[in-house]
Amino acid sequence: FRHGCNCDLWVRHWKTYAARKGVCKLDRTPSHQDEGSLVNGSVLPWHWVSNCIANELASSTTADFQIPRDECLEYNKLHDRARSTRRRLIAVHELWLSLGEDQNSFN
Repeated sequence: FRHGCNCDLWVRHWKTYAARKGVCKLDRTPSHQDEGSLVNGSVLPWHWVSNCIANELASSTTADFQIPRDECLEYNKLHDRARSTRRRLIAVHELWLSLGEDQNSFN
């Protein structure tokens, strides 16, 4: 899957933000922070916790939308068959072209 700009998520974010009552403070949380970042002080504890929560949400969502293994195997099997058929058709076509005009008539 191609990574995009998440435009659909930003639209939802700003609609939710506009609907809130009171003060709302946005804080950018650096992504992909590990425990080492927390230990050496290069990331704030709140950012590290936020990053762990985001990672867990992403992992559970990915698991929910994972294509089942048997469907992947079936797709791969059909894809291999199609590739094999294409190769045969190309080989037959190349042979037919190599015969020359006088021999590639079916009559």
